[in-house]
Amino acid sequence: MGGEFSAMMEVAEKTPCEIVKDQLLEAFLGKDLTLESTSGPEQEAQRQQREEAGLNLAAEELKRDPKVFEGIAFEILGSLILGGVGVVDKVAELMMDKNPAGYVNAIFKAADRCTDVYVKFTLVRAVFRRYPGRYRPYILALGRELMGRPLDKRISDTTIWMLHKFGAEILPDLVGLMRGADAIPERIRILKETAQILGATSLPVITAAADSGVPELSQTALDLLQRF
Repeated sequence: MGGEFSAMMEVAEKTPCEIVKDQLLEAFLGKDLTLESTSGPEQEAQRQQREEAGLNLAAEELKRDPKVFEGIAFEILGSLILGGVGVVDKVAELMMDKNPAGYVNAIFKAADRCTDVYVKFTLVRAVFRRYPGRYRPYILALGRELMGRPLDKRISDTTIWMLHKFGAEILPDLVGLMRGADAIPERIRILKETAQILGATSLPVITAAADSGVPELSQTALDLLQRF
């Protein structure tokens, strides 16, 4: 009885913002406010369920009051990053969709403090979509940094996003990507997308792929050269 009364008093002392924050973090991370460190199909399913529940709750709260996370957005995003939540950028995008002026500084601050370059990139991308002029240098620099890392699906997706946004401006980075010998399916995907978007401007990228010495990549490049 005494424990229940103490818990009720603790809740009563919290502000509405603190209660909303606690509910959101619990939805994403569970009552212990940490994701399971073990891996496996069951744990992954639980993670996805929690992230879906958290996103739904965030969307509902923002729909009810677009300013609901003002003053606590930085703390929320920081806790989600530390907790290993994989959809932090989607939370930031929900905030930016409902109240960009109220959340932009908190999101950029969270990105600036984040040590994971990919997560940092996705958070800056959320604010870039609403304020492209102001955050262009940051997203361009982060995207290029990621493009210089070992290629995987995330880096490939990032590269294609950069290609659509910046086009020929990242041509040197695309040429460099064609000189790698790993993740060939992803390199071929990037090569084809580059040729489609940039047309004849993509010739340096196609030439680099043709000279890569990787049979599949070289053949794809030679096939593309016949179009020009």
